[in-house]
Amino acid sequence: MDSSGQVAGVSAENPSIDEMIAADQAARGDTSAESAVSYSGPSTNDFTVAQAFGFFNILVGLMLVAGLLLFFGGFIAYLTRLGLENRLQGLMYMYWGLSILFVLIVLLGLVHYLQFHPTVVFTILAVIAVGFMAWAAIQISQQSGEDDEH
Repeated sequence: MDSSGQVAGVSAENPSIDEMIAADQAARGDTSAESAVSYSGPSTNDFTVAQAFGFFNILVGLMLVAGLLLFFGGFIAYLTRLGLENRLQGLMYMYWGLSILFVLIVLLGLVHYLQFHPTVVFTILAVIAVGFMAWAAIQISQQSGEDDEH
């Protein structure tokens, strides 16, 4: 580091990761071949599983808010409105709120199972894929048999 607090060999404006790694290695006196490999970082074009779960967590949060708002909004509407027809509308809001919360619990359970039992999941997906291919082959052979008869 020089008197301005900068690492020697690294530009003051936006230093790249390669420049920072090289400056750090030079400061430590590390010249081995293993440390010469530079880090290129994750590609911005790749969609990872972590990003998918992050997106899923956003959807879970939105579903939770929607379910709770519908349920408690319907509950307040049920308590404050007079007349059977208006109270039925509050009950319908409560019904939809509970339905959303139930679907949310099922989805979270499914995701939890998928995360901790990948071999079972891939086995089930493989059986489904093979069954679909067998069904498609049967359908194609039946159609070709019908075309031959006509």
